Amino acid sequence: MDTQQAPQKTLLITGATSGIGYAAASHFLKLGWQLVITGRNQARLDDAVSQLLAQQKGAKVLGVLADSADVSHLPRLMHTLEECQIRLDALLLNAGIFKPFDLTDMTDSMFEETMQVNFKGPLFTLQTLLPLLNQGASVVYTSSIAVEKGFAGAAIYSASKGAFEAAVAAINLELAPRSIRINSLRPGVTLTEIQQKAGFSQQQIDGLGDQLSATAFGGFLQPEQMLAGLTFLLSPGSEGVIGTSLTIDGGYCL
Repeated sequence: MDTQQAPQKTLLITGATSGIGYAAASHFLKLGWQLVITGRNQARLDDAVSQLLAQQKGAKVLGVLADSADVSHLPRLMHTLEECQIRLDALLLNAGIFKPFDLTDMTDSMFEETMQVNFKGPLFTLQTLLPLLNQGASVVYTSSIAVEKGFAGAAIYSASKGAFEAAVAAINLELAPRSIRINSLRPGVTLTEIQQKAGFSQQQIDGLGDQLSATAFGGFLQPEQMLAGLTFLLSPGSEGVIGTSLTIDGGYCL
């Protein structure tokens, strides 16, 4: 990545090979930002980088293999950024999983996987990258409406998202001398690969879509509907917004 050109805003997005993360990457490239994106599968990461570079002439995109479930990948991520002399104006902690299960079916490994990816991973990613965050940098965590609304089978998922949001208040106070701020985006039920990764059949996905038709705006949300909120939270114009959760749910929680 060429860092000798005119100053550009630089954003790192974790879990950017699909869904909200990929949509955000494409969007911020169009706004003239340079990007670092991570993913846990090298082939998918390479494909995402290639597609992003093809979309925008002169785009600057660096892909780094990093699994949010494995904190041992973080030193390599840090080393890569340092080698490329990259500092960050914004960080989108987007990588996450949703694997529903009832409390009666829960095992230790199921609990640990969800907490590892959705809470521990983002927390340690933030800790690792702190030295590279510029003064006044914005951090956004992709949370979920499951923090405020109960869903059967999503107890630990809700807890994992809520745990990070709960930690944000204290962390914001710790980072206040550097004017670094952390906020959360709470998407509603958004149609991405997350449903298939959760084990939903197409019939189940269609059924969920039918249920959502009764909500205020009706139907699934799309990743692109998160972009206006992310643009606001990640940009300097929201510098007075600290420790806030922005819900974009199409009226689901009404």
